[in-house]
Amino acid sequence: MVRSVAYPHSLPRPGKWLAAVTLLLVGPLMLSACSAGGGAEATYATAMPTAAGTVLEGKDNTYDPVAVANNMGIQLSEQQLEALADGEVTYDEYQEAAQRMKACADAAGVKFEFMGEENQVIQYQVEAGDEAFDKKFNNCYDTQFAALDDLWQGYRMNWGPEAAVLADCIRAKGEEPRLLIMEKIEQLEQLGMDPQSECIDPKLNQGPNATANP
Repeated sequence: MVRSVAYPHSLPRPGKWLAAVTLLLVGPLMLSACSAGGGAEATYATAMPTAAGTVLEGKDNTYDPVAVANNMGIQLSEQQLEALADGEVTYDEYQEAAQRMKACADAAGVKFEFMGEENQVIQYQVEAGDEAFDKKFNNCYDTQFAALDDLWQGYRMNWGPEAAVLADCIRAKGEEPRLLIMEKIEQLEQLGMDPQSECIDPKLNQGPNATANP
């Protein structure tokens, strides 16, 4: 069994919930503007966030990892709850949670190995086993790491290859891209282009985008 982050991901439509990319900003200055879709007031980031938010908000849905864990009967560790308590998740907190997950897996007899990082997102491999074996690891992942992992991965997508190719497609349409990945998705749709089928799929499927700049 391998848990890792692989690009490209499927992109959500603005207004539909996808926890991985719909971010609650922490710290950036914001600018009010009129959206192209009917003149309703919209708010766009004018600076990149400096940490991941602890609640993910879409237009129609909100994802609170603590509430989700409670609904699933999962007891988050005190360390995860403490990291979430101040409203943001930092790289150090994310790394520390990963180490706690590994310590838990080691103690449970689960073979676990870090494989490196991509875009500051940890890649790791877990030895496959039977249902009882997998349950041991899943318990470690859920209690020690899952909430911070979800939030951090969503935050880092602002610097990932998808954000870069979306920016390239927007520039090709004659505009400067907005900062956040969800803003880029919305912007490209307002320009009449499907972000997934007309931008992400053809560009990322052709290989590395060495010149892409988010």
